[in-house]
Amino acid sequence: MIVLQAIKSISPSSVCKQLLGYTSSIKCLSNHGRLYQRYWITSCRLQTTSVEINESVKPYEDIPQPKRLPLIGTALDYFRNGREGLKYIYKINRQRFEELGPIYREALFGIDLVYVSKPQDVAAVFRSEGKYPERPLNIFQKLIDYRSHRKMPLGVLLGGDEAWRRARSVMDKKMMRPKEVLAYTERVDGVSQDYVKKLLRLRGENGIVHDIENEMFKWSMESIATVLFEKRLGMFNDPVDPDAEYFYQSLAKMFTSCHSLTFAPYNIFKKKQWWNEFLLYSDRIFNYGSQVINQKLQEINNKAKENKDVQDSEETEFLAYILNTKKLSLNEINANMMDLFIAGVDTVVPDGEKLTSEMINKMPLLKGCVRETLRLYPVAPSVPRKVKQDTVIGGYQIPAGTFVTAASYAIGRDSELYSDPDNFKPERWLRDSEESAGGYKFTPFGFGPRMCLGRRIAELELETLLVQLLPKCSIEVKNEIENRQTTRMILVPEDPMLFELKDYQ
Repeated sequence: MIVLQAIKSISPSSVCKQLLGYTSSIKCLSNHGRLYQRYWITSCRLQTTSVEINESVKPYEDIPQPKRLPLIGTALDYFRNGREGLKYIYKINRQRFEELGPIYREALFGIDLVYVSKPQDVAAVFRSEGKYPERPLNIFQKLIDYRSHRKMPLGVLLGGDEAWRRARSVMDKKMMRPKEVLAYTERVDGVSQDYVKKLLRLRGENGIVHDIENEMFKWSMESIATVLFEKRLGMFNDPVDPDAEYFYQSLAKMFTSCHSLTFAPYNIFKKKQWWNEFLLYSDRIFNYGSQVINQKLQEINNKAKENKDVQDSEETEFLAYILNTKKLSLNEINANMMDLFIAGVDTVVPDGEKLTSEMINKMPLLKGCVRETLRLYPVAPSVPRKVKQDTVIGGYQIPAGTFVTAASYAIGRDSELYSDPDNFKPERWLRDSEESAGGYKFTPFGFGPRMCLGRRIAELELETLLVQLLPKCSIEVKNEIENRQTTRMILVPEDPMLFELKDYQ
């Protein structure tokens, strides 16, 4: 959704012409680019180390902070004017950095939080997160409550102990290795093709697709299902497959009730109703997952003699691979598959030709469009971690147990890191651009062992969708005013998006 909103400033025809370009011209620079990136990251580490060694470390209490009140701290800044601060938390972050500098702290109801905006400080945060990275789980608390209520494993989204590490080590191979993820290109592209056909059918006479948010939700569901469940749900069938519609409605209503419980917890009159709805729709989601897993397990058992070494095969499908490792129980597999599903719900190819991983790799400007969108419109405004030992960040002593947050939105719009930071310039991510180097200034997915597990799948989904959509029509945003992001567990457009999909003349 946000990708389509962001690329409105680019001529679609020029994008189509350039998607397959740039490769030959940058090959001679690729080694230089890698060296520069290595130098940049090393530089961050050296800068942080030099602070620790050469500068006098300031006490934690000296970190700049806004005015606070007893007990509630700075909570009024977030809850006044109809909780406007919570809706636009990224605006408060950016304002605080402008007023207080690149590191500040504030207290909310007795909990201290530190925010950082410089890459070398972000690097220090992720180096201090320990073996089991932790983050504040308040926005996920209802999901945790449900798992506890049903005595289910927390999984890779919610957990943080040895069980989490074990599950993560199993999932990482098929979800984080670029070669493994690119193997899903053809099936994800098939979903994008069907989705684009549906969008073009749904256009009104003015070219606008109404309720496009729900259509994109269905596209995301169908895409991640082809990877995780190794099957199409049937969201684009006419009529829609009944089981797919049941699953879609349950997932959508689960998110709605979870949001109500999380962001309106003091409504005592509706709290019980929301909780019962949350339980009902969560149960439906997990029951659906159990059915898919049991079907796949039966298939594996039926083919056991033919696939003795299937767990070691590079060609093994995702769910079959997870089952055959035998490192996770069926309950753990179901919990983790649902975590991945929830987390997954963000050049011109000649007609008739299948999109391949090789084609995707030859489209640097396409990848630049996705990265530039995530720089300007991150899914989350910040990425928090708990530091596990006393450390020094930004010249200040940070005690163990403190939550320190990398402010992704503010970092992505820092004029010291990006030229013309508020404008959409996908070419800045090409390898011959100095701005493309440097890992810790691009933070929408986090870093380290807790980096977003669905990152590469999400990028692949967006890339295949753009490849299929841009050659067929131009895209114009028809909202009368700029659509701001607002917080609804993650950052989303505040108002419905109005896209006009117009055929090329």
